[in-house]
Amino acid sequence: MTISFDDALLGHWTNRYQAQSNPLGFASVELEWSIDYSDVDQIWYTSKNYYRKEGPDKPYRSGRHKMSLVRGDSFLMENYSEDGTKRQGCDMLFVEYDNRWEGRLFAEGQCVMGGATVSSKIILFGDKLHSADQGRDKEGNLVWGSDHFYEFTRLAKY
Repeated sequence: MTISFDDALLGHWTNRYQAQSNPLGFASVELEWSIDYSDVDQIWYTSKNYYRKEGPDKPYRSGRHKMSLVRGDSFLMENYSEDGTKRQGCDMLFVEYDNRWEGRLFAEGQCVMGGATVSSKIILFGDKLHSADQGRDKEGNLVWGSDHFYEFTRLAKY
């Protein structure tokens, strides 16, 4: 049985259990993925990442995303900031494998945010979302993120 991309992605996510079991290794983070139908010309996916202690009104990252079908089992997610500015080199390719979706940057090494070169991987399966995002400086030192996957469980489906 295959799972649609929307069913796999949309919702409110938390890594609360991971953060509670390893508080020094993982911050308590929540994600919200939804669809914005307000633009009559384009359906936008929206995302918001925030620390649980700070709440959804203070996200550390948020964005808008356009989805383009590449083929039946693949989507290209174009990434934009909240103001509509394209995040150059930060598009992600999602491919379905054995009832899960895996995403990674389409042009590895081309996404730069805040002076850091970004790498990003996402795995969606059932009510789980695993994400590994890193920002590295020119010398390759980890500036933000983790070399380990953050493990999210879904709190609610949207």
